[in-house]
Amino acid sequence: MASTLRQACAGFRSGLDVPGSTSMLEQLRAAPSSLQIYAGCLCPSAGDSLRSGEDLEAFHALSGLQHVLLRRWDAIPSETRRHLRDWLLHLGLEGGPPGVAFQAPTQNAALAAAAAAWKRGWVEELERERGGNPNGGPEDAPNPYDPRAPSLPGPDSLIASLKALSHPTAFSSPDPAPAGRLIRANVFLASLVGEMSGGGRNKVNLGQTILFHKRAHEEFEAK
Repeated sequence: MASTLRQACAGFRSGLDVPGSTSMLEQLRAAPSSLQIYAGCLCPSAGDSLRSGEDLEAFHALSGLQHVLLRRWDAIPSETRRHLRDWLLHLGLEGGPPGVAFQAPTQNAALAAAAAAWKRGWVEELERERGGNPNGGPEDAPNPYDPRAPSLPGPDSLIASLKALSHPTAFSSPDPAPAGRLIRANVFLASLVGEMSGGGRNKVNLGQTILFHKRAHEEFEAK
């Protein structure tokens, strides 16, 4: 329901009802269907999705999606988590959904959310890649949030995908898009390194033990 976000952000912009707008966002985060609501606001196939110029709304949709994804991680099917994680990275790298150009802070919000999600599932995905397969294999079906979002089953595929963005063949045409993707990929990597080193601002939202953070850091360093 993009209308709810629009109403809350109107209160922020006017400055007339900041407490009321804050309360609306908190209620939206607590709603049982909040994950679907946030995704619907950002999904290009949704009829009421956000448009260019609605960066404040998109920023709150992304922060809300990150919050709910991390807080409800274990209750969300692993396939859905992977689809959301890959889609968030795709949104950030592309600069927004098709036909929508996010401003830099909103692009960074998508990339930060993707980095936090990658950290949360890093060890789990490594175990699956090594044959442990704790939550089933990756799904090859098109991403339901955006079929153009590449499927990245685990850390190895993530690293390969990021390396491909800097390959000389990516710059073989005058199209400026590859250069923009590479810049945003560096932003994502900085966020991911910050998360893995313990400096990420989202660390407290993972709800995990020190041992979890230590192992994620060690496995990331080993890559």
